Amino acid sequence: MFTSWSRTPISAEVDTNASHALRRGGSREAALSALRFGKAKREANPVRARASSPGPDLAAVSDMNRLTTAAIVKFVLLLGANSALAQDAPRNDDPVRNDTLADSATTDSAAADPTIADSAAAATTTPAELDEVRPGPTVPSCTLSHRPCAFPHLAVAIDGGVSHFTESNPLGFDTGVGSITSTGPAWGARVGVELLPWFAIDGHYIGMSNRADASQSIGGRRTLLTNAAVAELRFTLPTHSVEPYAFIGAGVYSTKITGTSKSTPLYGSTEFGVPIGLGLGVPLCPGLSLGAEIAYHRLFGEAFEDNDDIGGGDPTSATVVLRARL
Repeated sequence: MFTSWSRTPISAEVDTNASHALRRGGSREAALSALRFGKAKREANPVRARASSPGPDLAAVSDMNRLTTAAIVKFVLLLGANSALAQDAPRNDDPVRNDTLADSATTDSAAADPTIADSAAAATTTPAELDEVRPGPTVPSCTLSHRPCAFPHLAVAIDGGVSHFTESNPLGFDTGVGSITSTGPAWGARVGVELLPWFAIDGHYIGMSNRADASQSIGGRRTLLTNAAVAELRFTLPTHSVEPYAFIGAGVYSTKITGTSKSTPLYGSTEFGVPIGLGLGVPLCPGLSLGAEIAYHRLFGEAFEDNDDIGGGDPTSATVVLRARL
């Protein structure tokens, strides 16, 4: 729109041509001819003709108006775009929108940095998948190996205490063969498998020794020495401070008469027996406990003397048990 201003207006060119014609000595007809040529040229090029007029350049004004209008429209569009972005910005009160935008930002960052991609993958892992990856809660040790407690595991124990023969029940002291024998030592050893916190199977060796009265031997002393091998089922109430338990089993009991006396009416016996008992263990450290138990050993078909009043008897034992879990 400014190009036409830099050139000589058509009317000025026509006047100049007419003046030149007159100065060169041309006739008045030549000057008129130059004027007519200029008029024709103005009609052929109306844009330059308008530019040569002394009034304002309407084309330039129109172009300026169009540019101004375009600038205003562009400004309005930019303002609207900024408002839309402000509405899409994360808000604390819209967690769903915040999560969506955060995921989008994480995806863009992960494309540029692989470590961010790994972090994004960990962040989008479901709780079930995290449970498979993360270690579970710390499990306290219950064995001497100090490893997390797991079942089944091996358990060994030794026990020692006292025993006495009774008859018919655990408290039937001074009846049957118990009336002619004294309290003696008891000992034992066990090896077992604890399958569950509350259930175990033990193999138990039991030994007991009970000396007979002088009335039952001539020229010396006689002793009833009992050895047994039994299998026991142990049921424990698992608690943190103490471990009460009960057990029952079955096995073979063999009693022999030992001593240096010349003669005695006593004789040995081998029979089937069932141990029944209660115990209480106190943990000393992980995998080691100390406790006490009492057991009644019910024998079937035993006979230690021909006299029926004193011939039968069932041992009862009270022992201290040291148990280790491996």
